[in-house]
Amino acid sequence: MQSNDLATVIVIGAVLIVVGLVPGLFDRVEDGVQSVSGLFYSRFPIRVPHQTDYQRLPRPLWLSALGLALILFSLVAYVAS
Repeated sequence: MQSNDLATVIVIGAVLIVVGLVPGLFDRVEDGVQSVSGLFYSRFPIRVPHQTDYQRLPRPLWLSALGLALILFSLVAYVAS
């Protein structure tokens, strides 16, 4: 494993950790895409009816655990090679 492979895996693992720890991240992105696409179809601002309280949504903690495991596995593979 080379150093640029390790850097790529660390970035991917960090993204997985952030996605797992930030509540409602996918819902926020989905609402943002819907509101931006609504601007192209209408001249008047459209409120997206799907907007919710993002803090009360469950967190996918398994994604952050997967990101941590990916980083640790890649570090072990880098040190072993």
